Amino acid sequence: MKKAIIALLFIVLLASLTGCQKTLRGTDALIERAREELSSADADTIELQYAGLCSRDDDALIWFISGNEYQAHTYLPMECAIVGENEYTYTHTYSPMERGMDIAVVEWKGGYCFLVNNEKCCTIRITDNTGT
Repeated sequence: MKKAIIALLFIVLLASLTGCQKTLRGTDALIERAREELSSADADTIELQYAGLCSRDDDALIWFISGNEYQAHTYLPMECAIVGENEYTYTHTYSPMERGMDIAVVEWKGGYCFLVNNEKCCTIRITDNTGT
């Protein structure tokens, strides 16, 4: 009987912890969470910049760029749930499809989300196999 009660209490404890996620407040907290998702050995020291976000409903795709002018850039899109003004909870990290050195693309929420790391770019043109 004691084992059954202990097992039941353990299950209730696990169930209560599954909904607990840390709220990320502000850009600095988002950058620190993004660092945890970087696969490089120097993730703690590599330069990481907030690049912007796309939002749809209560979700946001937040983009980060690692590296600097002397290093290759890595693009990191991180999905978060919006819980307040400038407050998020982490959901998922994506691997972008990189299209050249200055563009990264993620298929997200039934469409595409682009990060263009080139201030001179003002148009994105998508062409299918038929040239349309």
